[in-house]
Amino acid sequence: MRTSEAAFIGARLRDIPIEHLSPVLNLGSSNAEFRRRTHPHVDREIFFPLEARGARVIHADLKQDDGIDVVGDVYDPVFQEQCRQLRPRTVLCCNILEHVQDARGFADIVSRLVPADGYLVVSVPHSYPFHADPIDTLFRPAPDEVVTMFGPTFAPVVAHTLVDTTWLQDLTRALGPRRLPGFFARDLAKAAREALSRQRLRRLHRYLWLVRRYQISIVILRRRYA
Repeated sequence: MRTSEAAFIGARLRDIPIEHLSPVLNLGSSNAEFRRRTHPHVDREIFFPLEARGARVIHADLKQDDGIDVVGDVYDPVFQEQCRQLRPRTVLCCNILEHVQDARGFADIVSRLVPADGYLVVSVPHSYPFHADPIDTLFRPAPDEVVTMFGPTFAPVVAHTLVDTTWLQDLTRALGPRRLPGFFARDLAKAAREALSRQRLRRLHRYLWLVRRYQISIVILRRRYA
């Protein structure tokens, strides 16, 4: 999750009374190291403010690790029932849909975890390079497509395309302008050595965003009463 993405989601959640949000189930949460150190903006912008307001946050992922409260596969009916028993009022599904083979089937499962009048927060790249975790299907929907995926039982509260930085801006911030020529020389040399391998195509794909801005589809939905 990108910093501006986390900030946007956190700001929108602050507009919703906490009693309408809690408990919050965070699917595909990764571990505490990821949220607090590798990507500290995730906790800073979203989860710390929710907890400060009194929300109960439940982190769920495939593998047992520090900072993961519930372990299981969303496709497993047993895990689905376990999640429902937690009675979440909000489910977060951020940056997952591009990493599953059947995004629409996954969306159908996730939608059934949200109770009537509950919230569903979804983010997915709209214009973004290949990034395997462990796969990337290159699913890049616009916000209105995300709304449609989850069906008429949900009413959109937010449907937004977040326009972010470019890869060049990110590299300049991280490395400084003086180190950029060396970085590109080494990176393109690696691509040349990789010949026609899939890794070469993945490496070169990100150059399409050298000066093109990343875009993220962010949608917040509220489940209608039956």
